[in-house]
This record gives sequence, structure tokens and C-alpha cells, in this order.
Amino acid sequence: MKISKKELKQIIREEIQAALDEKKKKTKVKSKADQEKISAMIGKLISKEGKPADQATAIAYSKYERGEL
Repeated sequence: MKISKKELKQIIREEIQAALDEKKKKTKVKSKADQEKISAMIGKLISKEGKPADQATAIAYSKYERGEL
């Protein structure tokens, strides 16, 4: 079975999104203030650093889990 580059990219995007969605489900945010910090970091990564939304979300939650926010 052959697949095109476009199809492969779509499959990869879907798998990455599924992994990110699973990660978000597993991350327990302790308070509303923490959620606001995560949201602010996501906004900063998207607007100032030009990261895609899914990547910005993953970065922000990872930083939260490591205690960097």
C-alpha cells in the first residue's frame, strides 16, 4: 500500500493530536490560578513565538508538570 506525503503528514498530525489530548486528560491542574498560568503560557507561545496551538499546549502543560510555571 502506498500513501502520499500529504496523507502521511495528515496521519502524523492526527496521531500527535491524539497524544496531546491524552496528555491533557492525564494532567491534573490544581487550581484555577494554575489553569490561568497555563493559558497565558499557551497564548504567549502562540502569539510571540509563533508556535502552533497544539505544540504550544504541549509545551505549556509540560512546563506546568515540571513546576516551571
